[in-house]
Amino acid sequence: MAGTKFCENCGCNLHTEFIQAPTCPQCKTAFSENTKFCTNDGSRLVRPEDLVRRCTICNIEYPDGVNFCPTDGGAIQPAYLKNLQNTFSSAGINPQGNWYPKADLGARFLARLLDAVFFALLCIPALLCLLLAQNKDDNVYSGTNSGGYYFLAILLYFIPIGYDFVKDGLGRGQSWGKRICSLMVVNLNDNLSCNKGQSFIRNLISGLILVIPFVGWLVEPIMVLATPDGRKLGDKVANTQVIEVKFYK
Repeated sequence: MAGTKFCENCGCNLHTEFIQAPTCPQCKTAFSENTKFCTNDGSRLVRPEDLVRRCTICNIEYPDGVNFCPTDGGAIQPAYLKNLQNTFSSAGINPQGNWYPKADLGARFLARLLDAVFFALLCIPALLCLLLAQNKDDNVYSGTNSGGYYFLAILLYFIPIGYDFVKDGLGRGQSWGKRICSLMVVNLNDNLSCNKGQSFIRNLISGLILVIPFVGWLVEPIMVLATPDGRKLGDKVANTQVIEVKFYK
């Protein structure tokens, strides 16, 4: 706005802003005054005081590890994150105000691969029962009914299927693969970790899309790659996001 000297979001001087010991919010490295971006990870440098974690309601300072104020329930976050939220909210991105950077794509791919391995391992008991049932059918002299084995195989197969649907609601919104890769799924409505109901919705949508040949196989990977927050269609419906645990506030 013409005539405005200070940014409405962060208070920075629009004409010139000299920050003493500008610091990277990610690696916490301090730089000289004329440096704007971190040479290690490319993050925009902020004022050291903007790294102090405070309650968004009462403004009381809290140490790392405390995510919500015990007095009023307000989110605990550094000032630079609140400024980012205001900027993105005014641009129409994540209007709920819980903004998180896009999770590392390599970590997401590895987590998905690990979850596929865990799914396969959980299928082993059902497959063994199925093999036993088929063996009984092939052996005409066994004299044993194979129906019980088939029924047990069906019951056991619900274990990996159930895991695949609710895996992102385990623990702190972490499937086993995501836990290993330091990822989690967060509910953008209340900033809590994803619950089993939301996990079921986001993974059900993904499963339904995969039923569509070729096109369905590409929709969600493209959304993860192309969207600024890495949210797939299932995330849009459940209003969730995959984030790195270190950014959870």
